[in-house]
Amino acid sequence: MSKLCALLIFLALWPPAAAFCGYAEAEAAFTRGAYAVADEECDRVIRSLKTTRKERGKAHYLRGVMVRNGLGMERNAHEAWLSYNAAIRLGCARGKYGLALMLRSRRSLLPASAPEVFFPDAFHADALFAQALPALEKEAKAGDRLAQGMTGRMYEKGYGTEPDAQKAREWYRRAAENGNAAAQINLGLMLLQGRGGARDPDAAGRWFQIAARNGDPRAQLLWGVANLKGWSAPVSFDAALRWISLAAGNGLPEAQTALGYILSGNGPARDLDSAIAVLTKAAAAGQTQACLKLAFLLEGRDRKRALRLYQEAARFGDANACAALGAFLAKSGAPADYPDALRFLRAAAEQGHSEARHNMAVMYQNGWGVPPSPVAAWLWRDARGDIPAQQATPDSPLQWLIAIQ
Repeated sequence: MSKLCALLIFLALWPPAAAFCGYAEAEAAFTRGAYAVADEECDRVIRSLKTTRKERGKAHYLRGVMVRNGLGMERNAHEAWLSYNAAIRLGCARGKYGLALMLRSRRSLLPASAPEVFFPDAFHADALFAQALPALEKEAKAGDRLAQGMTGRMYEKGYGTEPDAQKAREWYRRAAENGNAAAQINLGLMLLQGRGGARDPDAAGRWFQIAARNGDPRAQLLWGVANLKGWSAPVSFDAALRWISLAAGNGLPEAQTALGYILSGNGPARDLDSAIAVLTKAAAAGQTQACLKLAFLLEGRDRKRALRLYQEAARFGDANACAALGAFLAKSGAPADYPDALRFLRAAAEQGHSEARHNMAVMYQNGWGVPPSPVAAWLWRDARGDIPAQQATPDSPLQWLIAIQ
């Protein structure tokens, strides 16, 4: 077969132009929460010979966002890392932004190949942010809604620039009005907390509602909280439970954690078996608060599993997790557990955890694992903690949920 015939056959089999819309369709699907469709469109953009390097770079970044956050697929930090680096190789500033976010997160599971990424300064997140900001802000000024949201976040957090809450809020507003669900959530949080302008919980609730009704699981969770708190809606436990359950059903680990707290509480929705099931999913996704609550619920049912959960939660030195593990070991009454109990309680107490300081005082007062010392007990008890006294497993998810960034 001649080369000309082969070329004619190839062109005859090529999909018609109307069947392929490029990167815009992928972004539109992502924005409306149709993540499976967005992933398919990203794949088409990446594989197509018709798309530009810029479009392919954006598609790699978008796929990285979805796989890192578990939007429409299982979370996979390794795949996200590869996607962001693919975007960088294609000259896409968004890849630098996504990679820098991963580098700032100590919980990201970076692959063994991480040191051999395309840019030698990839481990310097601030440098990557600074490199990405000019290009992203240029795209934002041209009306790109995703770039507007990214620019807002960089100004909010001081990534690659000086923090500027007013600029952040303005960029979030532009992106939110352009239909960017993440920006709608971030704008709502800034309105809720009064950052970059006046505090307005009702306006925050309205933005959460818009994003929630468009299918964003994070917004569904926050809109559920809004129904508990009465932000732009009458207080309704039933509505809150419905929205939080929807977010949990959509695979959002934070929502699964919140639902587990609600189902394990003393309210009308109490269902311990269901709480344990949903908290198990959230704990498997790395949610520290889910590990702590699940361990607390299992203390009387499965002590070994509870211990493993406490240990997993405390692995990164979180003060609440260390305090909970230390208290669990101390309560065992087994002298062999006291050295580890002291070690974890001390780790939490030295971070300013008030409950851990109190428990250190109890250990010294009673001579558990240490020589009895009323003076040391008094010093630990009297020391002022920077972290307010709180239950290691609070009954209300609102105690930590509102701190979501």
